[in-house]
Amino acid sequence: MNKKEAYTGDDDDDDDCVERLAMCGSICVNPKKCIIHFKPGRTYIRKIKLLNMTDRPQIVQIQQSENKIFKFPDLTTLTIQPNNSWNLEYTFSSYSNQQFKGYLNLKNTTDRDNLAIELWAIPKTYSSFPSIINFGNVDIETNVTRKLHLEPESYPYPFRIFIPYAVNGLSVNPLCGEVPSDTPTEVTITYKPRSYITLSAVLVLYVLKGNRKPRVVTLTAVTKPKIKRRNSLLNTNKIMPIKMYKTPLRKSIKPADKRENDIVVFNRLTLNKILMNKRSTTPTESHAWLNPLGEADEVYRNSYAKNSKKFMENVKIFGDAHKVAVKSKIARHEPVTTDEEIQYVIDKRDGEWNDYKDESKFIFDDTLDRNFWKRCQMYNKFVNAVKMIIIKNRLLTRLNLFNAMRINDITNTT
Repeated sequence: MNKKEAYTGDDDDDDDCVERLAMCGSICVNPKKCIIHFKPGRTYIRKIKLLNMTDRPQIVQIQQSENKIFKFPDLTTLTIQPNNSWNLEYTFSSYSNQQFKGYLNLKNTTDRDNLAIELWAIPKTYSSFPSIINFGNVDIETNVTRKLHLEPESYPYPFRIFIPYAVNGLSVNPLCGEVPSDTPTEVTITYKPRSYITLSAVLVLYVLKGNRKPRVVTLTAVTKPKIKRRNSLLNTNKIMPIKMYKTPLRKSIKPADKRENDIVVFNRLTLNKILMNKRSTTPTESHAWLNPLGEADEVYRNSYAKNSKKFMENVKIFGDAHKVAVKSKIARHEPVTTDEEIQYVIDKRDGEWNDYKDESKFIFDDTLDRNFWKRCQMYNKFVNAVKMIIIKNRLLTRLNLFNAMRINDITNTT
């Protein structure tokens, strides 16, 4: 066998043995299920370890696989000495791009026990992961589905999908899970447009295995206006008069009319124009779970835009670590000797800290590191807190108006 063509491991340095220990009497078998992800034309070598865990010899009878593509040595009976092991090697090679399956039967004549080891050979599939998923022209209030296929590898690996900016009407299922080693996993992306805003979203796939870079997929779609079709012709009970209309000649289209029509269509598809003139279709569309007053979306959007600078200054301070760092930076070169001077400096710096404003730009980094999920949770808490502050202000305004009206009613009645 040529050494250049034989591979004792996988190309990704992954272990193909996905299920580890099994017992055949007093013989410990590792593994009990072997999976080889192969490339056609290459030869692979795998080992099955048999360990005698007793203080007496164990006799094992080997019945080779009926599928002769898994080639084992010419052994029928094997004797394993006490506290010793035996590496049973087999080779696999194929030029066809198909899946193979076989069994290796072991019979422990000493302890009278049987074990069947599964042998799998799965061809490697290198699927081209799309960078753009285009839903095309979508009718409003219509579901459109696209699917992503996560291909299996040598052993199961976890994954997680993150959408940095939430989009109304876009859902992904599942958002996290594990891809098994023998079957691909489907991720369903469903989009149901609720307004005429053009979809442009980003989906980030994190494979939590090794140091792999996240994969970014761009989602695009254009919403078509809903056409109301007349169903009066389907009503057979209604008698309708039949009129003959003269068919006019082909109407000439002036260049000016066509240009004006193109401008109208372009304005409808321009994101800035749509955001400026957007009106909520239903009052509680996007704030149904956190909108006790039933306010329209403009209330929250205008309040957020009005206080956005103050919000973004406060969002950078997630805990006391930032505050301690700034305090230590301010009081780094203060000469202090006595306790009174130390307390004076602390009070002075506390006053400076209350007036301190961090003017640096806040950037929400979506790269995966150790503190990623903590930052994501804190960011979500901040957004929810902003909504609650806005709602609290609205409630206080309503309560003050109600108290003023009640006092006026009492004074008028007296």
